[in-house]
Amino acid sequence: MRVVQHRLGSRARLLIQGGLQPAAVVALRNLTDCLGSQRDRLGDLRRRGTGRKLTEHQCTEDNPHLLNTTTITYALEPVAADAGYFHAYWRRSMTTRQHPEHVILDNVRGQGHYVGTFLAWEQLSNGWWGEGEVKFYIDGDGSNPTICGTGTEDYFGGAWGFGDTFSTAFLSYPLREAKAGDIPKHALYRWHVPDPIRFKKDLRVTTQALGWWPNGKFQPLTDDISSVAYWYQTEPHNPQPPMPRREDRFPR
Repeated sequence: MRVVQHRLGSRARLLIQGGLQPAAVVALRNLTDCLGSQRDRLGDLRRRGTGRKLTEHQCTEDNPHLLNTTTITYALEPVAADAGYFHAYWRRSMTTRQHPEHVILDNVRGQGHYVGTFLAWEQLSNGWWGEGEVKFYIDGDGSNPTICGTGTEDYFGGAWGFGDTFSTAFLSYPLREAKAGDIPKHALYRWHVPDPIRFKKDLRVTTQALGWWPNGKFQPLTDDISSVAYWYQTEPHNPQPPMPRREDRFPR
């Protein structure tokens, strides 16, 4: 076992090389600080021989106080030819009343299993927002997904409107922010460790932004949603869209 720890400041880069048959691949990961000024992007380890990772924090010079400590822990051991590699991908979209859907993950081809979802949700209106279904389209599904949830609140373990924030081993609602004069903000995650969602050919994951009209009907919402999807799959993998510019990743 080898542990590498390195401090990253403004515009710092961390490069880790070497290792015999690395067991994991990270396609893309995005971390945004409270100012939206940093990105942690890990390069793709496509070979099972020498590994190479690149971490770049896109902090600006006018924020010299931003400092991160990154710890990378890995084991050097043989890896089976059909082992699944770890991937993560960040997306952001603004839903519309005409199409209140946020795509968490798309264009995944191959065999693997889905292991986690993180959502950063910024409401652009007041009221209830968590009625949308989380859907998993698996192995050739058309308009009807194999797994269709009963609401965002249920998927993240906070049925009947969440209430207070909470944190458990695999489900969490760690952030609810509703300050006067600011838009409501939420953070949620679910790790599919005890219940991985497996696929043999392809996978697509979406969620909806839905609330209620006063008459009890579903209300499609215009919200600003960011997500990170985590999954394992056999290589090669399909490329995901390029990351947006730093300015396009700022929170509201």
